[in-house]
Amino acid sequence: MAVFKNPNDPENINLISTLELLIREIIVPNNPEEIKITEIDCADPGCVDKATKIEVIESDSTTVVYMLHKPLVFVKKSDLENALKNYGK
Repeated sequence: MAVFKNPNDPENINLISTLELLIREIIVPNNPEEIKITEIDCADPGCVDKATKIEVIESDSTTVVYMLHKPLVFVKKSDLENALKNYGK
């Protein structure tokens, strides 16, 4: 399956920045040290060829990883809210 790549933003820097801001809104008042968002190849049978990996890194170096079984360009705010609903609980 071909995944859309923006020719003006081949690394999806703008999209990743937007998603990071949304994640920070969702997990307030928790303020993680760092958030890493990457698109990876997906090996799960129910997944298309790409998945989005979200790593939330706390100041004590604790890392919580979330996987969204869809390409980065298809991730919506509701996907993030669903994935992060139990964060910090």
